Amino acid sequence: MHRINDRAVPWISFDAATCAAVPWRNGGGTTCELLALVASDATGAEANHAFDARVSLATIAQPGPFSAFPGIDRQITLLDGRGVRLAAQDGAVDHRLEQALVPFAFDGGIALDAAWADGGAGTVNGDGDAARVLNVMTRRGRCHATVEIMTTSATLGEASPSSNRKVTLHLVARGAWRVAGPGDAVATATLTAGQGAYSDSRLDALPDERSAHQEASHMDSRLQHSHERAASLHLAPLTPGAALIVVRITFLAAP
Repeated sequence: MHRINDRAVPWISFDAATCAAVPWRNGGGTTCELLALVASDATGAEANHAFDARVSLATIAQPGPFSAFPGIDRQITLLDGRGVRLAAQDGAVDHRLEQALVPFAFDGGIALDAAWADGGAGTVNGDGDAARVLNVMTRRGRCHATVEIMTTSATLGEASPSSNRKVTLHLVARGAWRVAGPGDAVATATLTAGQGAYSDSRLDALPDERSAHQEASHMDSRLQHSHERAASLHLAPLTPGAALIVVRITFLAAP
């Protein structure tokens, strides 16, 4: 990675197709982690599991319990597939996740059971019948996130360096999108479902860019890193029904 503009923050691209799907412990589905921001106060073995923010794609293949994450705010968005009913035993949550691209926010500390919204039982017959969702999790009191669905052209500014860390991630949910930087700084590219990018204001705040990259994206093979920097990205839908998900994570204090 190299700089084009000294004041710019990098956009780091990813492709879910290259992401290794990690099976759930209960066998009910898989998770593909797109972004994990390690908790700033985590040390030792805890650093491998503690996070301030996490964005992932999940495939729900059969009914079963959702893991509880005390102190975590969650937002889940159905991308496609079978609808899911999320319910807590005490009735604190009872939500039917049936409409695609409508984010649902809830307390991640509540233990939920997932069942098929249509009342069916058992494991799905194939990937086309599974529920595919986007999960956004943030540590309460440390940061918060907004999840926005876009269907028209837009310009996303970079997460400008500031005392409060900011991360912006966009993911193509449907169709194809044209992505271009200002002027000739970044070549025009076409992104399809499962592809996207994120920017992190902390990448410019740290002197060692490689270390910052490792902390923000774990530098593993599932991410295809951009080699350009841009002040902003211009996005436009190329196909009917195209949809883009934009996640904005803002830290409440400098970590």
